[in-house]
Amino acid sequence: MKLAIWVICAITSQALAQQKLSFKEFYDIMENSKFTYTISELKECVQDTATPPLPNSIDTKAIEKQNGIEIVSYKRSSESNKLLEAVEANYKNRNNEKVRALCIEMLGIDSMDSRILTYLGETYQKDENYNEALYWYGKALETNYYNWLTHMLLGKCYLEKAKTDSSYNEKCIKEYAIAMILNRSVRSFELNYQKICKEYNKSYSIWQFVPQCNIKKTKKTVYIETDKTWLGYAVAKAVREYEPGYSTKNKADKKTVKIDTSEEKEYLLNFITASAEIDSSDSQQRYFKPKANVTDPAAITLIKAVNKRMLTEYILYEIWLPKKPILIYGLPRKSLEGLVKYVLEVCTSED
Repeated sequence: MKLAIWVICAITSQALAQQKLSFKEFYDIMENSKFTYTISELKECVQDTATPPLPNSIDTKAIEKQNGIEIVSYKRSSESNKLLEAVEANYKNRNNEKVRALCIEMLGIDSMDSRILTYLGETYQKDENYNEALYWYGKALETNYYNWLTHMLLGKCYLEKAKTDSSYNEKCIKEYAIAMILNRSVRSFELNYQKICKEYNKSYSIWQFVPQCNIKKTKKTVYIETDKTWLGYAVAKAVREYEPGYSTKNKADKKTVKIDTSEEKEYLLNFITASAEIDSSDSQQRYFKPKANVTDPAAITLIKAVNKRMLTEYILYEIWLPKKPILIYGLPRKSLEGLVKYVLEVCTSED
């Protein structure tokens, strides 16, 4: 077997103990494979050329089932749909009083309509009646906590209240973070969050998780092109992708969401073997720090996430949700709260 490879120092830690297979074990699999694996240095930076998915609808809801969580669209009666058309028309024309009256009429038909409860709250916010707006946003979140529009408007409401009461600062940041998580594929939500962070002397970097490696297979050869930082990731992925008996493909039907991050965890923990080293500054805890030549934000953020025991949140936020934002509806409230904590503690920093 032909194999040109950079030397990677092994890292032993509690975090890496979660791996199914280590880099050395993947290397041994390649050496003993019936296929020929060749590894060469990546010649050009890999770009993400995929078209971003459509935004999540504010009418999307999750219903818990025995075999998972079913993602559905909120159903309205024909009468409610006619009123909704009128609401939307007056909303565009900025006829605030008419919107409010129509929303109240709609809620007489269905008091659990999260979209309409949110619209009603916004009519009060536009009148600078923020306490009344907060009341209706609270009602909207009781019916559908995963409504990104409610969280975004709630963040704006807190932003206004924070001008006279600093206790609303963190609440504002948190609501913008939730709105961004609930529509992870939309860049404008990240830009809004970044802007809010600057408002409160914090920073948030925008980047994409794009593995700097190319893997392809012919009949008898697996070709791996990668840079040094991504070598561990690339080798693990190549073996899992093409080696008979080692594939761990996730399968899920379109309506029911089941999430298993174990495969990505294995790739990422092998990724760390090439990008991190033990930080010896704290004798009580074992932490990682980026190697001197590592500048890729994917690696630097991953190291922070592992140090905070937030590897699952890294996978969901950085890898899965940007490509399939609807997966957020397959997560329980506790997982969403974990993602919020990840954004606030790992992705956001003090200036």
